[in-house]
Amino acid sequence: MLIWYFGASVYNRRRGQTLGRWLQAGLKSLGGQAGYKWIGSSASGLQAIVSGALPPWKSAEAIVLLETRELLPLWVFQRLTGRRDQLILKLTLRHRLTGSLDAAPRVVPPAGWTPTAGPHGLHLTTDRAGAALVGRLTPFLDRYGPALRSFSVRPQEPQLILALNTALIEAKPLEELLSQLAELQL
Repeated sequence: MLIWYFGASVYNRRRGQTLGRWLQAGLKSLGGQAGYKWIGSSASGLQAIVSGALPPWKSAEAIVLLETRELLPLWVFQRLTGRRDQLILKLTLRHRLTGSLDAAPRVVPPAGWTPTAGPHGLHLTTDRAGAALVGRLTPFLDRYGPALRSFSVRPQEPQLILALNTALIEAKPLEELLSQLAELQL
């Protein structure tokens, strides 16, 4: 158990540094000023905050959360429940949105929202104003749906919140994902 702990700690530290470089390279495409800090240590995760981003963004927050590999029973439980290393993006637009939408493999729609089936087994729910967003989001959901753990669009800041499985997106530059989000013209 002790060997597992130390081996997993070293692996997570290296994984955190690798994902940190990937994140830093991708966030450069947003422009503005970026600040980075480790969450706990490089073996736990990383937070980046970008202010003064280029249009259509006003600001962005990116959080990389690593699996708890050091604690074998917890890691096994997380793997069995589908949890992997995650990227959480919180994006604020320069303009206000009017509708709300949630997309995830499992969604319980709030009262008054309309559920819709989406690509890759995603369930979408929208309020009345958010129904118009579904068509604009479809190309993004087609491409990144397998990696999505959740995707929320809201009128209040941050307007877009995404949680993604990094193993399914890290082979390509993060700036591609950010560019596709910008092209949605929400």
